[in-house]
Amino acid sequence: MTPKIAIIAPASYFPLNPGDEDRIVHAAYSLGYDVVWGKHIHECAGFLASSDENRAQDIMQAFANTDVEVIMALRGGYGCARLLDKLDWKFIQKHPKIFVGFSDTTVLQNALLYKSKIPSVTGFLAGFWTKRMPLAFKENLRAVLNGESVVLKNLTSVTAGKTQGVIIGGCLSVFVGLLGTPYLPRLKNKILLLEDVQEEPYKIDRMLTHLKNAGVFNAINGVILGDFYQCFSYNDKTAKAVRLVLKEHFGRLKIPVVAGVRYSHGPEKVVLPFGTWAKIDADKGMVCIDGMKKKC
Repeated sequence: MTPKIAIIAPASYFPLNPGDEDRIVHAAYSLGYDVVWGKHIHECAGFLASSDENRAQDIMQAFANTDVEVIMALRGGYGCARLLDKLDWKFIQKHPKIFVGFSDTTVLQNALLYKSKIPSVTGFLAGFWTKRMPLAFKENLRAVLNGESVVLKNLTSVTAGKTQGVIIGGCLSVFVGLLGTPYLPRLKNKILLLEDVQEEPYKIDRMLTHLKNAGVFNAINGVILGDFYQCFSYNDKTAKAVRLVLKEHFGRLKIPVVAGVRYSHGPEKVVLPFGTWAKIDADKGMVCIDGMKKKC
């Protein structure tokens, strides 16, 4: 029997245009999967895709379906944080699947790791399949779904050194919302992966200051910085201001920090394992992230 991908909408509504469902089904089939659609995938409740109860139900049904190997979010946006207290984390732990998401699913993926001990895949959404994608990005997704490790080279060293730990983090503005909640993974022996989109530099500064004041940077082993795409000031449509903010916060850390990973809301993207062991060699500008089956 062909394994299945369950497509769900745990956050914002994604309007599927004519032909979009066929494109998603074809793309999934090219990876060796049939598609199972979440029951409430076509619903819209204001800025959310259906009610909280319905979206949580679709997640739980996907984990309960024995034919499903992969659960993939259709889009991000907003809404995943509203579901955290509505999921049965012990049941999920007993029925592990490969969860694939990005952006707003940051909260779900960190919670999956902490509450259910389940690693996942970050940097991809099923909605990406409705548009043309570079072949390298498709093969990147295939490799990570197959459990391959990922090696990132030619990165920028922000601070020198070598370290290792388990990847957590994701979208900065979403990750910050986990502070003070029972869904934030323990920070010891962790590598923090961060990116964001369309946030003004002062907002990036505010969020990083929040992480600093919460003791996050004192607890983790290292940092991997993705792209901060279109994080412009209204008065300065360049990336200069946000680069200065990142340099100020991360350039003073006493742990290895690398930048330049195309983990991004922008046109250049990369799919990465999440919640697996990673090694940073900032001196060589390299990162190696264990896959779910293959280690670095």
